Amino acid sequence: MQNNNTNPVNSRPSKHRTLLIVYVVTITIWVICAISFRIYNNHNLPIDSLKEQVIPYNPNADPLNSVELGLYIKNITNFDPLNKNYGVNGWVWIKWPTSLKSIMDMQKKSPEILLNFVNKIDDWDFILRPINKEPLKVGEGMLYQKYRFSGHFFASNPDFRRYPFEKINLPVILELGGENVTAKGEPVGLIIDQKNSGINVHSEISGYRTKGFDIKGGSHEYITNMGNSLSNTHSTKIPFVKLEINHQKYLNGAFLKLIVPLVTIMTLTLFTASISSSGWDIRVGIPPTVLLSLIFLQQSYLEKLPELHYITFLDSVYNICYLINLVLFGLFLWGGNEYHAEATEAEKLVTIIRIDRINRNFQIGLTLLLIIGVAFNWTIIDKQLFY
Repeated sequence: MQNNNTNPVNSRPSKHRTLLIVYVVTITIWVICAISFRIYNNHNLPIDSLKEQVIPYNPNADPLNSVELGLYIKNITNFDPLNKNYGVNGWVWIKWPTSLKSIMDMQKKSPEILLNFVNKIDDWDFILRPINKEPLKVGEGMLYQKYRFSGHFFASNPDFRRYPFEKINLPVILELGGENVTAKGEPVGLIIDQKNSGINVHSEISGYRTKGFDIKGGSHEYITNMGNSLSNTHSTKIPFVKLEINHQKYLNGAFLKLIVPLVTIMTLTLFTASISSSGWDIRVGIPPTVLLSLIFLQQSYLEKLPELHYITFLDSVYNICYLINLVLFGLFLWGGNEYHAEATEAEKLVTIIRIDRINRNFQIGLTLLLIIGVAFNWTIIDKQLFY
C-alpha cells in the first residue's frame, strides 16, 4: 500500500519565489532606467554649436563714442508658463553724444534704430512711442530721448527645476542696433544707466511675488558675419543690456494645491500596510487605485508646464511615490499568496503574524525612503550630475 504523506507547507509551488525574483528585477530595472534618464538628459550644448558667445560688459566705455541705455518696467502681464511668454510695458531711454547724431543724420537714421528688443515675439502688437517729439539736450554735447514700449516677450529658458517652489526670471533683452552708426571709425559702445533703471514694486504676476531685479550688459559675439561680404571678420559683436525681473512662487498656494493632496494620498497608502494580512483582497486593490490617483494628479500640473528636457522636483517626488506603491503592491501580493498557501487555520494564524511583522518593517522602511528621497532630491536638484 502506497503511503502518500505530502506536507502542504513543504510543497508550496516555487512560483512564489519566481514571482519575487521577477518583481525585484523589474524594480531594479525601473530604478536604473530612471537614473539613466536623468544622467542622459544632462547635456549642455557647447557654445560653438550655439554660434554665440557672451563677452563681459565693459563699464569703462568711451562716453563720446557710446550710447547710454536705461530700462524701467512698469507691468508684467499674462505670464504663460506653457508657451514661455509674457506681456511687458515700461520705459526705455537713451543718451548719445552729438557726434553720433551728425553721423545718424548723414545716414538718415533715427534714434529708434539703436533700440532692438531681442526677445520680443511679434512686431504687430509691439509699440515703441517717443515721449518727446525731438530729442532733448542734456548736459554738454549730449542728447536724450525716452520711449514708452509695450509688447509680448519670450523667456527662452525659464528654470522649473524646483517646481512648484521655483524662481522665475523674466528678461527684457535690448541689443544696440544700428551697427553702421560709428564714430571715430570704431563700433558704438554701451553704457548702462544702472542708477535709474529698475522695476515697479507692483510688477507681480499671478501666483508669484516679485523678489527684485538684475540688470547687466555685455556683447553678443555671433560666430558669423551675417553674410556681409564687406566685413573683414567672421564674427559680429553686438552690445546688449538685459534686465531680469525675479519672481518667487507663493509657497502657500503651491503647498496647498500640489503638496497637501500628494501627502494625504501617500499617508493613506502607507497606512494600508497596517491592515491585517487576512484582509489581503482589500490591501491588494489599494496600490493600483493610488497609482491612478497619482497619475491623475501629476498630469493635472504637467499640463501647465512646457515640454522640459529635465524632470522637476515634484516629478522626482512622484517617481518615489510610484516606486513605493509598486513595492507595496508586490508586498501585498506576496502576503496574499503566503496566506492562501497554508492548509489549516492554525498555520494561517502563524503566517498572518509573520506577514504583519514584515509589513510593519516595510511600512517604516518605505516611510523613511519617502522622507530621505524627497530631501535628497531637493538637495541635488541643481546639481549638473543628475540634471
